[in-house]
Amino acid sequence: MTETVFLSSVFFLLGALIFLLGVLIFREAPRQRVNLVVSMMLFFAGLGAVLGASGLIAESHSPDSRAYGNFVRSFAYLWEFFFPFLLLFTLLYPRPNRILSRFPGIEILILVPHAFHFAFMMVSSRLGGQFNFVAAGEKIPYSEPFLEMASIFMKLVYRSHANMFAVVNLAFAAVSVFLLWRSFRNARGLTIRNQMLAVLLGISVGVGLYGAAVLVPEAFGRPVSLRVRSTLMVLSLTLGSTAIAYSVVRYKFLDTRLLARRSVLYAVVALLFVGPYLTVIRQLDRVIQAFTGTETPIFQTVFAVLALIMFQPVMGRLEVYLEEYLMKHRTDYRNVLRRLSRDVVTVLDIEELSRRVMGSLRDALTADAGALAIVDKNRQSLRLVDSFGIDQSSLAAERPAAMLTELIPRPTLLSADEALSLFLDEDRRSAMQDFLRRASASWVLPLVHHDEAMGVLTLGKKVLPTRFHSEDRQLLETLASQLSVAVKNSVLYEETLAKKLMEEELLFARKIQSAFLPREFPRVERLDLFGKNSPSRFVGGDYFDVIPAGPSKYLIAIADVAGKGVAAALLTSMLQASLRTQVMEPRSVRHIVCALNCLVADMRSAEQFATFFLGLLDTSHMTLTYCNAGHCYPVLVDGKSGSRFLSQSDLVLGVVRDASFSEHTVSLSPGQVIVLYTDGVTEAEGPRGEQFGEERLMELLTSLPPSLMAREIVERVEGSVTDFVGGDELTDDLTLLVVRLCDGVDK
Repeated sequence: MTETVFLSSVFFLLGALIFLLGVLIFREAPRQRVNLVVSMMLFFAGLGAVLGASGLIAESHSPDSRAYGNFVRSFAYLWEFFFPFLLLFTLLYPRPNRILSRFPGIEILILVPHAFHFAFMMVSSRLGGQFNFVAAGEKIPYSEPFLEMASIFMKLVYRSHANMFAVVNLAFAAVSVFLLWRSFRNARGLTIRNQMLAVLLGISVGVGLYGAAVLVPEAFGRPVSLRVRSTLMVLSLTLGSTAIAYSVVRYKFLDTRLLARRSVLYAVVALLFVGPYLTVIRQLDRVIQAFTGTETPIFQTVFAVLALIMFQPVMGRLEVYLEEYLMKHRTDYRNVLRRLSRDVVTVLDIEELSRRVMGSLRDALTADAGALAIVDKNRQSLRLVDSFGIDQSSLAAERPAAMLTELIPRPTLLSADEALSLFLDEDRRSAMQDFLRRASASWVLPLVHHDEAMGVLTLGKKVLPTRFHSEDRQLLETLASQLSVAVKNSVLYEETLAKKLMEEELLFARKIQSAFLPREFPRVERLDLFGKNSPSRFVGGDYFDVIPAGPSKYLIAIADVAGKGVAAALLTSMLQASLRTQVMEPRSVRHIVCALNCLVADMRSAEQFATFFLGLLDTSHMTLTYCNAGHCYPVLVDGKSGSRFLSQSDLVLGVVRDASFSEHTVSLSPGQVIVLYTDGVTEAEGPRGEQFGEERLMELLTSLPPSLMAREIVERVEGSVTDFVGGDELTDDLTLLVVRLCDGVDK
């Protein structure tokens, strides 16, 4: 008696839990066929558990309760509708089977055998399994043999239905397991495979238990008790339902939301305590009743209060444990957001971040297609960075970033039709429509950061026959907000990295540049020489040199190579090496410059050229023979006859390989000063954008005292330019080379 009560209590609780699970799944999406079919399947499974409990109770009571037992047995056939709904579920999940489209009425046909079986067994049970057509047709002459044969036939049909219809159920179950197994093999995506594996295992074991309950006794001719049979059948139904519950909580089966999953979890926890509590309280109640001889309802109340007080902490801990184990799967939305939030902060490579984001979305949302395209750092084009479920080559071509303009005010999840309806410009609408078509997109999520379009995320339809619900939208929109920031951070990171690389390149170029600038100047009678290069934030290709070229002769050179960084520094070093090599041969200034022009023309890139001034200073004859290849005009400062620019100039080096260059000679006298400089002096800009200019330079040099040494002249010019700029950084190197001709008294 005690075992019967315990089993019936457990069966009732299991049936109630299965009912609850079916209601929750139905409420999640009542308009979706798969949710309706699963909820009906669980309804009949729960009904089977409840009817099993009712049968045990009816069997264990007095003969007066036999009528109740007959009533229960007559409805016992109703739970067998579980099997056709199981088959319908496997035809709908994870995607509708092609059979449903080929045979539109097959859903009704699947239900027909069990509907006939239920109706037939209900009528037969009312008749007690006796079909006495002979008595009903006594007044019909010659009908007795036919009616007797009909009675015998119906009795055979009744017995076959009563004993062998389980084979039909097993056939339905076997086909269902086969379809589930085939769908599992063809499934793509971690979430779908996990869901299907859990359901497949649970239903397969359940079908095995059902077969053991109904076929083994018949096959071996050894009937089992009602208790064993009911236990096996309820376990078979419970295992399939438990697998669905596990898949709901662990893997979001049928995209159930968090609230429904928690409800299932809490119901399981409650079941784990209610069953033992009912068993214990009944035993204690029996002991107390036997001891006192009277019923004591007050003790039941006291025990219930004590159980709540004692079990509450244990239930709380068990809930926490179950939630940590069951709800911390990598595809759970909270874990997806937690993981991607960490990636957004730590992963600065947009390609790697996109791969992780799209992989997580594919597993968590079970979408059949997805694409992520971002706007490049120049804000001109939209390029695909990652995708799944589509042909990437169809989206390989870059598209104008302007096609996202209409989406900026709506940074929320939009259907493809909603997104296209926002476009007023027909060209941009056509471009977006083509993009969505190639991406197999049903949903569009713009990535917007501070009213700036950073990209767009598209998703196709779900693999499951379900729709995007509120939790999906919340996940996507939260992720889009974080991803927009990540894309912006990635752009800033790339800019910072490029800046750092440029700084390293400039530092290296600075070392190259400083290596070939003269550190000391020749000590020459009647000459005062000094040069200086003041580096700017951007290393240019400025160069100056003073090279002995024979007795009382010196080559003075200054150059400015176009461009910045290592390339300019290397070309400058090449000029210096070639110049010093040619000095060893007795060649004119013009021939040296021509040779340098050919060298630069042969080796320069398309963006590089060089301005170059080369002069031969002869201190014995007091002359300067020079050739100017497009460089800034040197200034000849003469306090007696007036200062002037040496304005004869030719083409810059490297533009025309066969260009001709001319040389010019000027006579010099003591007290004169030759000032060579680069455009870093004359093109230095003041706060209002005006340039220092040649005129201001000439006025400055003319106003300097004639007694200043070359170093002091350089310092005065550099100080004036710095004051003119007004504290701003120089955008180009400031290079000066001053040659002061002095008499014996000055020297």
